[in-house]
Amino acid sequence: SIGTVDIAADAITTAKIAAALDLSATTLTMPTGHIIQQVIKTSATVVTVTNSSTLTAFGLTQAFTPKFANSIILIVANVAAEHYGTRTDSGLRFEFRKDGSQIRYWPYVDYHSNDNSQNISTQSLYHSESAANTTARTYEVRFTSSQATNGSARINNYNGPSRLIITEIAG
Repeated sequence: SIGTVDIAADAITTAKIAAALDLSATTLTMPTGHIIQQVIKTSATVVTVTNSSTLTAFGLTQAFTPKFANSIILIVANVAAEHYGTRTDSGLRFEFRKDGSQIRYWPYVDYHSNDNSQNISTQSLYHSESAANTTARTYEVRFTSSQATNGSARINNYNGPSRLIITEIAG
């Protein structure tokens, strides 16, 4: 065993540990496929959209800054959703946005062509993209009913809360 009297006062410093491990972002390399970071956003806010085709936010908005430009960004949303109305051909529509622009769109989720009843579900939505740079960005999930007239959609009334999971994976 080594006693503290055997170690000089300046033998171990934060700077010496960092130099020995070489933890600078420009030299650190993660093996491909390893998780670099993960952020989870939860929303329990109940939001209802009726007779509208406008995609609406419901609290799943998250800022994210990749550590490496060559990473893969995996975005997963688990959304507690329902739709109902007085017409057939009813369902849900979802989109992922990055910095206010649509990056993925689902026009027919939990779609029923001949069923006027209420449908309650938990939807899992996935998207992946290259980080491309280390610039901060904001991801968001939005929804609406597939019916612009006589259709309603609601988030987080049942099976909530909904979650947005953003994972940076070494490329």
